[in-house]
Formats: sequence, C-alpha cells, structure tokens
Amino acid sequence: MILVDTFDSNEEADFLTGKLKAQGIAFDEKKGDAGLQVFINEADEGKLNELIKNLD
Repeated sequence: MILVDTFDSNEEADFLTGKLKAQGIAFDEKKGDAGLQVFINEADEGKLNELIKNLD
C-alpha cells in the first residue's frame, strides 16, 4: 500500500476520495493522529499519476 496523503480537512479528503472512486482506484482510509490517511495499492500508482496530471 502507498500512502497518498494525510488530510486534516474533510473537504480535501472527500475531493480526493471522490476522484479515486470515479477512476475506479481502490483505496483504504485510516484515521491517525495527524488526520485521515488515504492509501492505494501499488498496482494503481500509474492510474493515480494520470489522475493527478488531469487535475491541472
């Protein structure tokens, strides 16, 4: 699993998880001391990179 980001804002986390769902990228969420952590499978790293490119 790859840690995508740690969010201290629900709005930011909701934005990313919504985009991941729309692209069919499976993810896990874990609440930690620093905030909500979002993880993806290593096999989906290429899909995540494409998603990020298209956000610009």
